[in-house]
Amino acid sequence: MTTGKLRTEAYEHNMVRDFTCQLCGRSHEQYNASVRMMKGDCRVLAGICMTCIDVGANGAAQRMRNWASDLEGHAHDLRALADDVEGIKHWAGLDALARMELFTDENRIGPSNYIMAQVPGRVEELRRRAKREARSFVSRCRLES
Repeated sequence: MTTGKLRTEAYEHNMVRDFTCQLCGRSHEQYNASVRMMKGDCRVLAGICMTCIDVGANGAAQRMRNWASDLEGHAHDLRALADDVEGIKHWAGLDALARMELFTDENRIGPSNYIMAQVPGRVEELRRRAKREARSFVSRCRLES
């Protein structure tokens, strides 16, 4: 299907994953083959869900308009929430995330490589701190119950 320089194409890939349709915003599972919207021969504009594929170009355009309307409705709420977020005093940062990854590492395959890359050279320090914080939390919870 081609409209001007826009077109859709089916393609094969070797991934099974959760996917957000870039036309309608809905989440769905994607298996081994997908459809994408292209501009010209090389520029990928959007991955497309099965529903948008099924309803065709006109139906997909309407789903896009519906999603755009939903997003406009949420924009005001999001701006107001952003004002509240600026006032947060305690923000759990990358160190806190890395400590939790390291603490729970004993029961799982391993911490996220991305997170660990954000705190190079500090893994052992963060692991010790995570265990200390966990012991402190458990002690506080026992006292409160």
